[in-house]
Amino acid sequence: MRKLLISIIFAGVLFGCSPTTDEDIYKEAQSKFDQGNYAETLQQYEKLIKEFPETNYRAKALFEIGKLYHGQVVKSLTEEQSLNKAIKFYSKVYKEYPDSSQAPNSLFMIGFLKANELEQLDSARFYYNLFIEKYPDNEMAVSAKAEIENLGIPAEEILKQKAVKK
Repeated sequence: MRKLLISIIFAGVLFGCSPTTDEDIYKEAQSKFDQGNYAETLQQYEKLIKEFPETNYRAKALFEIGKLYHGQVVKSLTEEQSLNKAIKFYSKVYKEYPDSSQAPNSLFMIGFLKANELEQLDSARFYYNLFIEKYPDNEMAVSAKAEIENLGIPAEEILKQKAVKK
């Protein structure tokens, strides 16, 4: 009887402490991120999306997953694979939640990754222009325009041009 009681208590502690709501899982993911445990952060966000597909945290979680892949936290992926996964998740945010606060940043980041990491300049131009069209009053619109003007120009050259203008 005593063993049964200890087992029940242990199971209650074990299962009672694990996140069970969408908010719990989201907070757990944020906690893991704050601790620098990015692999577990990614797992928590993926768990949230899988277990709570209709959650209000979905757009945020998708965006955070995009950021994690952008940061190349999954060491088993090549840089290109990781960046393409980031674009995939940023695209989901923009397509599924175009009115969310994460949508403009997601769309901008797609253009940024295509321009500055993957050197897909025509595709980057498309996404920057789409950003400007969809979010013309967003504070990042000026940056999107500057990115278009400087597509394909090495950063050193841009800095030289700015120094000459001063």
